[in-house]
Amino acid sequence: MDNNERLFHRPTTSDDIPYLIGSSCKDCGDIHFPPKGACPNCLVNHTLEKINIGQKGYISSYSILHVAPIGFPIPHIQAMVKLEEGPLVFSILNINETDDLAIGQPVELTIGSIRKDENGEDIIGWMYQPEGGGE
Repeated sequence: MDNNERLFHRPTTSDDIPYLIGSSCKDCGDIHFPPKGACPNCLVNHTLEKINIGQKGYISSYSILHVAPIGFPIPHIQAMVKLEEGPLVFSILNINETDDLAIGQPVELTIGSIRKDENGEDIIGWMYQPEGGGE
């Protein structure tokens, strides 16, 4: 299993949708990303089940980097996204125009190339973009 398959689902058909793979506690109801081995809220083992989360959320905070790590585009926008299900997730924003970027802005999940590796190959990951499309 590819490590990415433990964190997110990449659509394979046009009617397939992306999602993050989280965990939900059957005892207390807490939802987590990334998935956990035991519930960090009620501290009970064997109560977690995998669930699909993260399709929608809103920007909780963001930072526009004009100097980015090697392989990342400039400007490089990082954000904390509050998911509809509750967890707060660190993500790259897949957006070209920063003029309309705002705290509280609704975003949706997309899966794609987040950067290039040292050989110029795409590294695939999750990103969020404004609802209705990004790039």
